[in-house]
Order: sequence, then C-alpha cells, then structure tokens
Amino acid sequence: MTDQPTEKKVADAERAALDLGQCSAAERNSGLEAIADAIEANSEKILAANAEDVEAAEAMLEAGEYTQALVDRLTLSESKLESIVEMVRSVAGQDDPLGETLEARRLDDGLELYKRAVPIGVIGTVFESRPDALVQIAALSLKSGNAVILKGGSEAS
Repeated sequence: MTDQPTEKKVADAERAALDLGQCSAAERNSGLEAIADAIEANSEKILAANAEDVEAAEAMLEAGEYTQALVDRLTLSESKLESIVEMVRSVAGQDDPLGETLEARRLDDGLELYKRAVPIGVIGTVFESRPDALVQIAALSLKSGNAVILKGGSEAS
C-alpha cells in the first residue's frame, strides 16, 4: 500500500472498515491467530530484516542522527518476537468489544435508547520506531473491527 496515493489508501481503508465491521468475533480472532502464526513462521526472516535495520540505525547513530535509545528500541530479539506473538494471541483471547450494550434507558412508552459498542471505522495512527508498535496497533484495530492507516514516524523508515 505504500506506493498508492493517499486518496486510494483511504478509500481502501473505508471499504475494509465496512467489511471488518460485519465480521464475527470468531472471524476477527481467526485473523489475529493467523497474524501470530505468520510471525512465528517467519521469525527468522523478521529477525534478519531487523538486524539489517539495526545496522543501518547504528550507522545513523555514529553520524549523530540517532540516539542509542532509538537504536535500542528498534532492536528485536527472539524473546521480544515471542512476546509480540503472545500479545497478539492475548488480544484474540479477550472478550469481543463489539455489540455490548453500554447504556440503555426508556425515553417514552415503547421508545428505548441503547448505547452500543460499534467499530469507529478507520483509525489513522502514526507509530514510533518500535517493532512491536505496528503489530500492537494492527491487532487492537482488528479486534475492534476497525481498519487502520499506519504511518511510521520520521525514523521508522
């Protein structure tokens, strides 16, 4: 999606939001489990790509453009990757936030007002340079039936 014009990304996200809002909790949880499985199945590739990112960040550190704290946040380990997978599975295991009646009251005879939890639709997020940030945002958005447009912060590229 990165090469698409912004208008196309937004239109795609709006369509995805309509679809996600109609998905059952089981379908959304299945998607979350698929994400966790994909991270596990590709852990070697993910760690190798992260090692390249860290190497590039260390060059920026030496040039004085990055701080050691930023490089440390960027660094992904096997245990950190395992905790990301656990987090995704944990989100899948949470109660479904949609459809819950938050408030109800009777306005008149035969007229009742209900406040129910529904998806927002499309969420826009700028995330920092932590490898787990993107996954956390995506997992929570999927669980809540929302599409998300993600943008990395200036150093995330």
